[in-house]
Amino acid sequence: MKKLSLVVLIVFALVVGSAFALVILVNPNQFKPLLVNQVKQKTGLDLKIEGDISWQFFPAIGFELGKTELKNPSGFTSVNLFKVDEVGIDISLLGLMDHKLEIGEVRVEGAAVHIETLQDGSSNIDALTLKKSSEPQADTGNVSVKDSATVETAQESNPTDKVGENKAHWDVSLAGIEIVNALLDIQNQQTQSYTKLHDVQLNLTEFAVGEWSNLRFGAKGQHNQQQFALSGSTQIRLAEEPLMSALKVTNITASYSDGQVAVKELKLSLPTFSVGQASGLNYQVEGSQQELNFNAQGKASVLINQSLTKASVDQLTLDATVDGNNLPQSPLNINIEAKAAYDAKVGKAQLWLDSLKANDLQWQGQASVELLQQPKIRFALSSPNLDLDAFLGNETASNTQPQSAKESSTDTESSANMVPVTKEANHSNTPEPNLTALNDLDVAGSVKIAKLKAQNMSLQDVDLDMAILGGQVKLNHLNANLYQGSLKLKGTLDARQAPAHYVAKGAMEGVKVLPLLHDVAKKDLLEGTGNVAFDLSGSGLTTQAIKQNLDGTVAINFADGAINGITIPHLIRTTYARIKGEKVPDSETKKTDFSALSATLKFTQGNLSTQDLQMQSPLLRIAGQGHANYIKQTMDMLFRTSIVGSLEGQGGKTIDDLRDVTIPLRIYGTWEQPKFGLKMDDVMKKKAQKELDRGLKKLDDKIKDEKTKKAVNSLLKGLFH
Repeated sequence: MKKLSLVVLIVFALVVGSAFALVILVNPNQFKPLLVNQVKQKTGLDLKIEGDISWQFFPAIGFELGKTELKNPSGFTSVNLFKVDEVGIDISLLGLMDHKLEIGEVRVEGAAVHIETLQDGSSNIDALTLKKSSEPQADTGNVSVKDSATVETAQESNPTDKVGENKAHWDVSLAGIEIVNALLDIQNQQTQSYTKLHDVQLNLTEFAVGEWSNLRFGAKGQHNQQQFALSGSTQIRLAEEPLMSALKVTNITASYSDGQVAVKELKLSLPTFSVGQASGLNYQVEGSQQELNFNAQGKASVLINQSLTKASVDQLTLDATVDGNNLPQSPLNINIEAKAAYDAKVGKAQLWLDSLKANDLQWQGQASVELLQQPKIRFALSSPNLDLDAFLGNETASNTQPQSAKESSTDTESSANMVPVTKEANHSNTPEPNLTALNDLDVAGSVKIAKLKAQNMSLQDVDLDMAILGGQVKLNHLNANLYQGSLKLKGTLDARQAPAHYVAKGAMEGVKVLPLLHDVAKKDLLEGTGNVAFDLSGSGLTTQAIKQNLDGTVAINFADGAINGITIPHLIRTTYARIKGEKVPDSETKKTDFSALSATLKFTQGNLSTQDLQMQSPLLRIAGQGHANYIKQTMDMLFRTSIVGSLEGQGGKTIDDLRDVTIPLRIYGTWEQPKFGLKMDDVMKKKAQKELDRGLKKLDDKIKDEKTKKAVNSLLKGLFH
């Protein structure tokens, strides 16, 4: 035993002595020319080693390398492909005897890598790959069968050596890694893209399998116009299976800007994290986008499966505040409770909204995104109450009173002498919205809203189904209840042409008109239960374009209602009384009742016309025709009124002598201040003609001579022609 120990000591002393002599007697810098020549031969690139090469042997074997540069080929922007100011590494000798690979601190300072692709597609790293692939393959043609068999036999003769190697277990440890001021620069002239990672810092201490190690890191970067920075710290436990490694006490701070969006600070913290197990995540972000400022914070539970193909986020919460002058409400408080999932195999992301609140808006539902060549988005959302007016700041003052149409003074002049008062429209220079983004969308979904308020109009049980594909937006259906009636609507918006073209078809049935007009227009011009069917089309989405290019028809049919602001019987009575020199008191109520009102309205590029307006009541029969310009907001309508009953019920004495006489009523002027007039000259002619016919009938009974009868009739009738 003593002899064996003595032999081991002698061998160890020889090894140490030889290594010591090697370190003392051999200068590693004499290998510089050899390294330079080998790099030139293998890659065609120039290697320049300015610093010294030094090594150490005991108690650890290692080396240090000074400033070294690998030059770029000619024609590239950067001088160097790779540069390093200092590299150092050492390995413990004593640990090797116990199958322990104990690496000391690895230090890399001033490392810089420049990768560049030229316009013709060539790259500076081609030299590293082309030279390697062009090397001749080893010549095995001279190996004889006998030699091959000898080698094979030799390998098989020592099977225990291979078994011994498999049984040997090495423990690997690393005292630390320190990377200081590293740089990665990537330029691509073909794609005009630029990526730079600089000020890279990394410090890893006491790195060993199964043990917790401290890691600190930081970097700044730029990708084209985007700039970012990242720093943080964590504790990492390396496992023999890398995917089984774990993190804890992870804190990351980042910033980002691209000229429009600026993330001033993003903070992430993970108490623990490991693949295959749910991990808590906390985050906080502060930044701005153009004129908007945002501040958000929240948490989530993150799970990534062991094959790294699926990720899920549960218990996701977001509490955010957004403020800015361009918001409908500022500040805007947003609260989200949701779940999400992503499957990398099919490229599909899903989002489930347990709750989304933006001030008073509330949503819930489900959405999914498939990240294909054309992203595919599907959604099904619902809301119990959605007040768009409050959200967009469009609420009108609660004390606003409805405006009634005011009855103007009676005008008995001929329509030829009347000059309508026009109101010029305000022409807008608002450009058409840019809808090119619709070309890249594949969206389909449904929205259900229990209560909706928009433009001061109240709707219930809103059911919407829509789709966007290839630049077309299709409203498959919009069904809703409103004002004791219902609405059904469908339409298409085609953004493949400019300006965009649209078509809308639908109907309102059983709608109470008065509360609808009061809420939407603050007017009480019309009462009754209305049925409206419409088929409209046009091009352009600005207000001016819609008015100018709107075409189509709207068919209305109202029942059991009234026209407020005018009492047609009283207007007839007053005008007739003035002609006769009689005085008639004012009517107490300006209102004309009807049992039915119908019309077909035709829209043609700024003009609205009708030829079949009909109104019926127990007292009147009205047939109307005319046109209105809804750009200038003027109108000129002629209504032919026939009295079929007693007018006494509508504010005064009866005028039986006008019964069955057609009375022309003209409404003209501006929408704001319409004027009303009766063409009573025609009325009086018809009245006189009626009386003449009655008198002629009496004369016919008294005059027996036919020639005399014809002469008298011709003379009297000529008075009215």
